[in-house]
Amino acid sequence: MDSQGKRDGYAWLSVHMRCDSDTDVFLREGVFPILDALSHEFEIRRYFFLRYWMSGAHIRLRIRTRSEAMTELANALVGATGNWLKEQTVVNPFAEEWYRQIAPELASREHETGALPRWLPHGTVWVEPYVAETNKYGVGSSLDAFERQFCSSSMQARTVLSGRPTLPRLVSLVTMLMYRTWCDPTLRMGPEWVSRSKLVDRWRPASDNVNSNGLRLRMTPEQLASGAYLQASHGVPQWQSDWVDSLVVLSRRLMTIELGDGKYRDDILESRDHCVHLMCNRLGVTIGQEHAARAFAYEAVRRRVDKGAGSGDDVVHR
Repeated sequence: MDSQGKRDGYAWLSVHMRCDSDTDVFLREGVFPILDALSHEFEIRRYFFLRYWMSGAHIRLRIRTRSEAMTELANALVGATGNWLKEQTVVNPFAEEWYRQIAPELASREHETGALPRWLPHGTVWVEPYVAETNKYGVGSSLDAFERQFCSSSMQARTVLSGRPTLPRLVSLVTMLMYRTWCDPTLRMGPEWVSRSKLVDRWRPASDNVNSNGLRLRMTPEQLASGAYLQASHGVPQWQSDWVDSLVVLSRRLMTIELGDGKYRDDILESRDHCVHLMCNRLGVTIGQEHAARAFAYEAVRRRVDKGAGSGDDVVHR
Protein backbone atom coordinates (compact mmCIF):
# COMPACT_ATOMS: atom_id res chain seq x y z
CA MET A 1 0.00 0.00 0.00
CA ASP A 2 1.37 3.46 -0.84
CA SER A 3 1.70 6.27 1.68
CA GLN A 4 -1.15 8.27 0.15
CA GLY A 5 -3.37 5.22 0.59
CA LYS A 6 -2.48 5.02 4.24
CA ARG A 7 -3.58 8.61 4.74
CA ASP A 8 -6.96 8.59 3.03
CA GLY A 9 -7.91 4.92 3.10
CA TYR A 10 -7.33 4.46 -0.63
CA ALA A 11 -4.50 2.71 -2.47
CA TRP A 12 -3.43 1.71 -5.96
CA LEU A 13 -4.25 -1.76 -7.26
CA SER A 14 -2.09 -2.89 -10.20
CA VAL A 15 -3.38 -5.62 -12.54
CA HIS A 16 -1.45 -6.88 -15.60
CA MET A 17 -3.28 -8.57 -18.51
CA ARG A 18 -1.47 -10.44 -21.31
CA CYS A 19 -3.15 -9.96 -24.66
CA ASP A 20 -2.16 -11.37 -28.07
CA SER A 21 -5.55 -10.59 -29.61
CA ASP A 22 -6.50 -7.05 -30.71
CA THR A 23 -5.53 -4.87 -27.73
CA ASP A 24 -7.76 -2.00 -28.82
CA VAL A 25 -10.75 -4.34 -28.86
CA PHE A 26 -9.72 -5.72 -25.46
CA LEU A 27 -9.68 -2.21 -24.01
CA ARG A 28 -12.84 -1.02 -25.73
CA GLU A 29 -15.02 -4.12 -25.26
CA GLY A 30 -13.36 -5.81 -22.31
CA VAL A 31 -11.45 -3.63 -19.85
CA PHE A 32 -13.54 -0.44 -19.97
CA PRO A 33 -16.98 -2.11 -19.65
CA ILE A 34 -15.69 -4.35 -16.85
CA LEU A 35 -14.36 -1.31 -14.97
CA ASP A 36 -17.68 0.48 -15.45
CA ALA A 37 -19.55 -2.51 -14.03
CA LEU A 38 -17.28 -2.71 -10.97
CA SER A 39 -16.89 1.03 -10.39
CA HIS A 40 -19.80 1.64 -8.01
CA GLU A 41 -19.45 -1.53 -5.98
CA PHE A 42 -15.77 -0.94 -5.26
CA GLU A 43 -15.75 2.89 -5.21
CA ILE A 44 -13.16 3.16 -7.94
CA ARG A 45 -12.03 6.77 -7.69
CA ARG A 46 -9.94 6.86 -10.84
CA TYR A 47 -7.65 4.68 -12.93
CA PHE A 48 -5.03 4.80 -15.61
CA PHE A 49 -3.61 2.26 -18.01
CA LEU A 50 -0.67 1.75 -20.30
CA ARG A 51 0.56 -0.85 -22.74
CA TYR A 52 3.73 -2.68 -21.82
CA TRP A 53 6.03 -5.35 -23.19
CA MET A 54 7.58 -7.29 -20.27
CA SER A 55 6.54 -10.96 -20.41
CA GLY A 56 4.81 -10.16 -23.72
CA ALA A 57 2.41 -7.43 -24.82
CA HIS A 58 0.01 -6.64 -22.00
CA ILE A 59 -2.13 -3.94 -20.43
CA ARG A 60 -1.10 -2.53 -17.06
CA LEU A 61 -4.11 -1.17 -15.20
CA ARG A 62 -3.72 0.93 -12.03
CA ILE A 63 -6.88 1.58 -10.03
CA ARG A 64 -7.36 3.90 -7.06
CA THR A 65 -9.79 2.16 -4.69
CA ARG A 66 -10.52 1.55 -1.01
CA SER A 67 -7.68 -0.28 0.68
CA GLU A 68 -9.95 -2.82 2.38
CA ALA A 69 -11.58 -3.70 -0.98
CA MET A 70 -8.39 -4.32 -2.95
CA THR A 71 -8.32 -8.11 -2.62
CA GLU A 72 -11.96 -8.51 -3.61
CA LEU A 73 -11.61 -6.09 -6.52
CA ALA A 74 -8.42 -7.81 -7.67
CA ASN A 75 -10.18 -11.18 -7.72
CA ALA A 76 -13.11 -9.74 -9.66
CA LEU A 77 -10.87 -8.08 -12.23
CA VAL A 78 -8.58 -11.06 -12.70
CA GLY A 79 -11.58 -13.34 -13.20
CA ALA A 80 -13.54 -11.08 -15.55
CA THR A 81 -10.65 -9.96 -17.76
CA GLY A 82 -9.10 -13.43 -17.82
CA ASN A 83 -12.37 -14.98 -18.98
CA TRP A 84 -12.82 -12.29 -21.65
CA LEU A 85 -9.31 -12.84 -23.01
CA LYS A 86 -9.61 -16.62 -23.15
CA GLU A 87 -12.70 -16.29 -25.35
CA GLN A 88 -10.77 -14.31 -27.98
CA THR A 89 -8.85 -15.58 -30.98
CA VAL A 90 -5.10 -15.07 -30.69
CA VAL A 91 -4.15 -12.88 -33.64
CA ASN A 92 -0.38 -12.89 -33.04
CA PRO A 93 0.91 -16.47 -33.19
CA PHE A 94 4.48 -15.16 -33.34
CA ALA A 95 4.22 -13.20 -30.08
CA GLU A 96 6.84 -15.24 -28.26
CA GLU A 97 9.40 -14.83 -31.05
CA TRP A 98 8.59 -11.11 -31.26
CA TYR A 99 9.22 -10.80 -27.54
CA ARG A 100 12.66 -12.40 -27.84
CA GLN A 101 13.64 -10.05 -30.68
CA ILE A 102 12.35 -6.74 -29.40
CA ALA A 103 12.61 -7.08 -25.63
CA PRO A 104 16.37 -6.32 -25.38
CA GLU A 105 15.96 -2.89 -27.02
CA LEU A 106 12.89 -2.03 -24.99
CA ALA A 107 14.70 -3.08 -21.82
CA SER A 108 17.63 -0.83 -22.74
CA ARG A 109 15.31 2.12 -23.41
CA GLU A 110 13.67 1.60 -20.02
CA HIS A 111 17.07 1.19 -18.31
CA GLU A 112 16.15 -2.32 -17.22
CA THR A 113 19.46 -4.03 -16.45
CA GLY A 114 18.30 -7.30 -14.90
CA ALA A 115 17.28 -10.55 -16.54
CA LEU A 116 14.26 -10.26 -18.84
CA PRO A 117 11.05 -11.67 -17.37
CA ARG A 118 9.89 -14.91 -18.95
CA TRP A 119 7.29 -14.76 -21.68
CA LEU A 120 3.74 -15.52 -20.50
CA PRO A 121 0.92 -16.90 -22.67
CA HIS A 122 -2.12 -14.94 -23.86
CA GLY A 123 -4.86 -14.63 -21.25
CA THR A 124 -2.56 -14.61 -18.23
CA VAL A 125 -3.77 -12.01 -15.69
CA TRP A 126 -1.92 -11.25 -12.50
CA VAL A 127 -1.60 -8.69 -9.70
CA GLU A 128 1.68 -6.97 -8.90
CA PRO A 129 2.57 -4.27 -6.37
CA TYR A 130 2.34 -0.79 -7.85
CA VAL A 131 5.85 0.66 -7.93
CA ALA A 132 5.77 4.34 -8.93
CA GLU A 133 8.64 5.75 -11.00
CA THR A 134 9.70 8.28 -8.39
CA ASN A 135 12.96 8.94 -10.25
CA LYS A 136 10.86 10.58 -12.99
CA TYR A 137 7.85 11.93 -11.13
CA GLY A 138 9.03 12.57 -7.58
CA VAL A 139 7.13 11.60 -4.46
CA GLY A 140 4.21 12.92 -2.42
CA SER A 141 2.38 15.82 -4.04
CA SER A 142 4.52 15.72 -7.17
CA LEU A 143 3.77 12.06 -7.80
CA ASP A 144 0.09 12.60 -7.03
CA ALA A 145 -0.04 15.42 -9.60
CA PHE A 146 1.41 13.19 -12.30
CA GLU A 147 -0.87 10.28 -11.41
CA ARG A 148 -3.91 12.51 -11.74
CA GLN A 149 -2.71 13.57 -15.19
CA PHE A 150 -2.22 9.91 -16.12
CA CYS A 151 -5.84 9.26 -15.16
CA SER A 152 -7.07 12.22 -17.18
CA SER A 153 -4.97 11.11 -20.15
CA SER A 154 -6.41 7.61 -19.90
CA MET A 155 -9.95 9.01 -20.12
CA GLN A 156 -8.96 11.01 -23.19
CA ALA A 157 -7.40 7.92 -24.77
CA ARG A 158 -10.57 5.98 -24.01
CA THR A 159 -12.57 8.62 -25.88
CA VAL A 160 -10.30 8.38 -28.91
CA LEU A 161 -10.23 4.58 -28.98
CA SER A 162 -14.03 4.44 -28.77
CA GLY A 163 -14.10 5.96 -32.26
CA ARG A 164 -12.14 3.00 -33.69
CA PRO A 165 -9.53 5.16 -35.44
CA THR A 166 -7.22 3.63 -38.03
CA LEU A 167 -3.49 3.58 -37.31
CA PRO A 168 -2.72 6.40 -39.79
CA ARG A 169 -5.46 8.43 -38.10
CA LEU A 170 -3.90 7.80 -34.69
CA VAL A 171 -0.48 8.96 -35.89
CA SER A 172 -2.10 12.11 -37.28
CA LEU A 173 -3.91 12.70 -33.97
CA VAL A 174 -0.80 12.38 -31.81
CA THR A 175 1.12 14.66 -34.20
CA MET A 176 -1.57 17.32 -33.81
CA LEU A 177 -1.55 16.75 -30.06
CA MET A 178 2.19 17.34 -29.90
CA TYR A 179 1.84 20.45 -32.03
CA ARG A 180 -0.84 21.93 -29.76
CA THR A 181 1.13 21.02 -26.63
CA TRP A 182 4.39 22.47 -27.85
CA CYS A 183 2.75 25.67 -29.14
CA ASP A 184 0.99 26.41 -25.85
CA PRO A 185 2.87 29.28 -24.14
CA THR A 186 1.50 28.40 -20.70
CA LEU A 187 3.30 25.05 -20.79
CA ARG A 188 6.74 25.93 -22.17
CA MET A 189 7.21 22.38 -23.39
CA GLY A 190 8.02 23.06 -27.06
CA PRO A 191 11.06 23.91 -29.22
CA GLU A 192 11.25 27.47 -27.89
CA TRP A 193 12.15 26.09 -24.47
CA VAL A 194 13.28 22.46 -24.93
CA SER A 195 16.00 21.14 -27.24
CA ARG A 196 15.37 18.87 -30.20
CA SER A 197 17.58 16.24 -28.59
CA LYS A 198 15.08 15.93 -25.73
CA LEU A 199 11.85 16.34 -27.70
CA VAL A 200 12.72 14.24 -30.75
CA ASP A 201 16.11 12.54 -30.92
CA ARG A 202 15.93 10.68 -27.60
CA TRP A 203 12.85 8.82 -28.88
CA ARG A 204 14.56 7.49 -32.01
CA PRO A 205 14.45 3.66 -32.11
CA ALA A 206 17.88 2.11 -31.74
CA SER A 207 17.21 -0.71 -34.20
CA ASP A 208 15.11 -1.61 -37.21
CA ASN A 209 12.95 -3.86 -35.02
CA VAL A 210 10.98 -0.77 -33.98
CA ASN A 211 9.90 1.43 -36.90
CA SER A 212 7.23 3.77 -38.15
CA ASN A 213 5.80 1.24 -40.62
CA GLY A 214 6.25 3.85 -43.34
CA LEU A 215 3.27 5.88 -42.14
CA ARG A 216 3.11 9.42 -43.47
CA LEU A 217 0.83 12.32 -42.72
CA ARG A 218 -1.35 13.79 -45.45
CA MET A 219 -0.18 17.31 -44.81
CA THR A 220 3.06 19.24 -44.70
CA PRO A 221 4.60 20.87 -41.62
CA GLU A 222 3.65 24.21 -43.17
CA GLN A 223 -0.02 23.23 -43.31
CA LEU A 224 0.07 22.03 -39.73
CA ALA A 225 1.76 25.23 -38.62
CA SER A 226 -0.76 27.38 -40.48
CA GLY A 227 -3.64 25.76 -38.66
CA ALA A 228 -5.07 24.12 -41.79
CA TYR A 229 -5.87 21.01 -39.79
CA LEU A 230 -8.35 23.02 -37.71
CA GLN A 231 -10.32 23.92 -40.82
CA ALA A 232 -10.18 20.33 -42.06
CA SER A 233 -11.45 18.88 -38.78
CA HIS A 234 -13.99 21.68 -38.11
CA GLY A 235 -12.36 22.75 -34.87
CA VAL A 236 -10.35 21.23 -32.06
CA PRO A 237 -11.77 18.01 -30.57
CA GLN A 238 -12.80 18.33 -26.93
CA TRP A 239 -10.41 15.61 -25.84
CA GLN A 240 -7.46 17.61 -27.19
CA SER A 241 -8.55 20.68 -25.23
CA ASP A 242 -8.95 18.47 -22.15
CA TRP A 243 -5.44 17.14 -22.75
CA VAL A 244 -3.86 20.60 -22.77
CA ASP A 245 -5.92 21.58 -19.72
CA SER A 246 -4.64 18.54 -17.83
CA LEU A 247 -1.05 19.55 -18.53
CA VAL A 248 -1.73 23.12 -17.45
CA VAL A 249 -3.17 21.86 -14.14
CA LEU A 250 -0.17 19.55 -13.70
CA SER A 251 2.28 22.37 -14.46
CA ARG A 252 0.68 24.75 -11.99
CA ARG A 253 0.78 22.12 -9.24
CA LEU A 254 4.43 21.34 -9.95
CA MET A 255 5.28 25.04 -9.68
CA THR A 256 3.81 25.38 -6.19
CA ILE A 257 4.61 22.16 -4.32
CA GLU A 258 7.62 21.31 -2.22
CA LEU A 259 9.64 18.73 -4.12
CA GLY A 260 12.04 17.32 -1.52
CA ASP A 261 14.45 14.38 -1.93
CA GLY A 262 16.93 16.52 -3.88
CA LYS A 263 14.59 16.93 -6.84
CA TYR A 264 15.03 20.01 -8.99
CA ARG A 265 11.97 21.76 -10.35
CA ASP A 266 13.32 21.88 -13.91
CA ASP A 267 13.88 18.11 -13.83
CA ILE A 268 10.33 17.48 -12.66
CA LEU A 269 8.91 19.85 -15.27
CA GLU A 270 10.95 18.10 -17.94
CA SER A 271 9.22 14.84 -16.97
CA ARG A 272 6.00 16.27 -18.40
CA ASP A 273 7.25 15.12 -21.81
CA HIS A 274 6.74 11.57 -20.56
CA CYS A 275 3.03 12.42 -20.41
CA VAL A 276 3.17 12.93 -24.18
CA HIS A 277 4.94 9.60 -24.60
CA LEU A 278 2.42 7.80 -22.38
CA MET A 279 -0.49 9.22 -24.38
CA CYS A 280 1.06 7.76 -27.52
CA ASN A 281 1.45 4.49 -25.67
CA ARG A 282 -2.19 4.43 -24.53
CA LEU A 283 -3.36 4.98 -28.09
CA GLY A 284 -1.23 2.10 -29.39
CA VAL A 285 1.29 4.22 -31.30
CA THR A 286 4.69 2.49 -31.52
CA ILE A 287 7.93 4.18 -30.50
CA GLY A 288 8.94 4.41 -34.17
CA GLN A 289 5.66 6.07 -35.10
CA GLU A 290 5.95 8.37 -32.09
CA HIS A 291 9.44 9.43 -33.16
CA ALA A 292 8.19 10.21 -36.68
CA ALA A 293 5.29 12.23 -35.25
CA ARG A 294 7.62 14.14 -32.92
CA ALA A 295 9.96 15.04 -35.77
CA PHE A 296 7.05 16.28 -37.90
CA ALA A 297 5.45 18.28 -35.08
CA TYR A 298 8.80 19.76 -34.06
CA GLU A 299 9.40 21.02 -37.60
CA ALA A 300 5.89 22.50 -37.75
CA VAL A 301 6.34 24.36 -34.45
CA ARG A 302 9.76 25.67 -35.49
CA ARG A 303 8.27 27.07 -38.70
CA ARG A 304 5.47 28.68 -36.75
CA VAL A 305 7.98 30.29 -34.40
CA ASP A 306 10.20 31.40 -37.28
CA LYS A 307 7.21 33.18 -38.82
CA GLY A 308 6.75 35.11 -35.60
CA ALA A 309 3.40 33.66 -34.51
CA GLY A 310 2.20 35.30 -31.33
CA SER A 311 2.49 33.19 -28.20
CA GLY A 312 0.38 35.18 -25.77
CA ASP A 313 1.14 35.76 -22.11
CA ASP A 314 3.01 33.15 -20.10
CA VAL A 315 1.17 31.65 -17.16
CA VAL A 316 3.58 28.95 -16.02
CA HIS A 317 7.16 30.10 -15.45
CA ARG A 318 10.22 28.07 -14.72
